[in-house]
Amino acid sequence: MITMRIAVVDDNEVDRTLLENLIQKSARTLDIDLSLNLFYNGQTFLDSTESEKYDIVFMDIFMKGADGIETANTFRINNPQTYIIFLTASPEHRKGAFSVHAFDYIEKPVKESVIIRVLNDIKRLSPQKEQPCLTLIAHKQAYSFPYSEIQYVISDMNYIKIFIKQELRFRMNFSETEEQLLQDSRFFVLNRGIIINLDWVESVDDTFTICTMKSKLTLPIARRKTFALKTKLQERFFEINSN
Repeated sequence: MITMRIAVVDDNEVDRTLLENLIQKSARTLDIDLSLNLFYNGQTFLDSTESEKYDIVFMDIFMKGADGIETANTFRINNPQTYIIFLTASPEHRKGAFSVHAFDYIEKPVKESVIIRVLNDIKRLSPQKEQPCLTLIAHKQAYSFPYSEIQYVISDMNYIKIFIKQELRFRMNFSETEEQLLQDSRFFVLNRGIIINLDWVESVDDTFTICTMKSKLTLPIARRKTFALKTKLQERFFEINSN
């Protein structure tokens, strides 16, 4: 089963709810594991991208405030691989829609058959291998966290603190977690007892002593790690943009 993280951006509540239902129904038909977030304007969507990543964005072109084209242009700067599908009741802005490398253009009212087609097209283009996960045991129950959703892991005595959408705490050996995560190129040991996911780095200060994550947490960079961090960030950028 493939996982898709999808955002719907539409200021019309009726259209937004309809599309939500169609996407959920289509995902079940296509055996897609779905993560779906809804937004009522472009700015709330852009704000969410500070802590969320999306595989697909369904964007209405005509919205109050920043319209869909403007919002998509801003979003595209840091998200070159996300599939953008534009929605509108009028075909006159099709040219502008494709200027931001939109994957498709759907006219309203949206039909289930169209959503199935779009999701199935993207599914065929997506890697079918299972996403690597970190599996942790707590209270005799296993919890699996996709690498792509792990922002950082911090040692806390005999526990680890792992940040997904919130900070979670597990009784687990940090070195074992470190050994597993470092097999993946997106993870980096920032300092003793601190592993970060490079994909979730928001910024590094000019002196390369403080790293700010997209969760807004600031983490200290070990002096001996400065050059390695610069190199890894560059390597990760080219790795993502060459795929």
